[in-house]
Amino acid sequence: MGDQLRRESTGFEKLKPKKKIGKKTIARLKFELKKGGLEQKQHDRIKKIVRVLKRIRKEKRRGTLKLDSLYNAFSDLQKRFRSEFEYFNLTSVAFSYTLPLLTKAFQEWDPLKNAADWLYQMSSWKAMLNEEVWEDFVVQFIVPKLTNVLQALEVKPGNQNSRQLVRFLWIMSWAAVVPSHHMVSMLETSFFLRLQDVLYWWLRSNPNLDEVVQWYLGWKGSLTTELQAHHRIRYELNVCLEMMHQAAEDMELFPPKSFREMRQRQFEAQKKAAAFYAQLQEEAEANKRRRVTSAGYYNMLPEMSLNEIIESYAEQNQRHLSLNTAEHILTKEGNWSLVSLKVLLEMHQSSVTK
Repeated sequence: MGDQLRRESTGFEKLKPKKKIGKKTIARLKFELKKGGLEQKQHDRIKKIVRVLKRIRKEKRRGTLKLDSLYNAFSDLQKRFRSEFEYFNLTSVAFSYTLPLLTKAFQEWDPLKNAADWLYQMSSWKAMLNEEVWEDFVVQFIVPKLTNVLQALEVKPGNQNSRQLVRFLWIMSWAAVVPSHHMVSMLETSFFLRLQDVLYWWLRSNPNLDEVVQWYLGWKGSLTTELQAHHRIRYELNVCLEMMHQAAEDMELFPPKSFREMRQRQFEAQKKAAAFYAQLQEEAEANKRRRVTSAGYYNMLPEMSLNEIIESYAEQNQRHLSLNTAEHILTKEGNWSLVSLKVLLEMHQSSVTK
């Protein structure tokens, strides 16, 4: 099995399956059979894969291919022939057959009808399809429909309509197959803005705060645990909590918009601080590179006598040092001893003349 086959068996980066990939894959498998050199067991495994792919192609031409039978066929291949499934990139073949059927099905899809069945099917396909391909599919077909339902949701103060909560819970159930960052963005733009606005005007009417808290906890509890832990969702929930705190303490009640403006200012300030810190680090590294050369740092130092070093030290530290000034030095015995600079210079001169 050559390198060319490996190069051609890459995953899909965009939601566009290669044309006739199923037919080409069958041709490659047949080529492996004709080429020989395979053990009987490998030969039989490839023949079985070819047989299944031919049956799927035939059903597609007849127009009888269905999503459930297609999933069952490729799921069975993946379980029984895992190594061949990966090597021949049968995920791509599955995708090429699946996309047209899913596209047609999702054009008239209503997320609130037979939601459990749809979620089960999509969970199955998510486990099989390439992660990047699946995300592209989710963005193109699932997220827009969920967003429409979320935007149509009625958010009212007081006892929330149980029907609306059920709808919200169904939308949250799709977090099992929709990547979290898409769920977060959808909630930020299509839910929390309205929730906070409703809460703000409700708090201005001097309501029963216990009732307000229960209302808030009801919505919060409808979010999945993973979404509640996300830092962007925590921020949205904290805006609600801060408004309730202001109302409970008879403080001035700020609208949700002011929290977002404050957050934006904080973000800009953090951005500037990070840029300034990065600049300081860059300058420090540049200075370090200038000081340390391939010849070595100590080779760059000028030759100085001990007397000159002492004078330089005194000048830099704005200290007046006379020869009678006493300083502590570490002796050969490992003890600190108070010695005058005059004696220290004499010791140095004596060591030089020896």
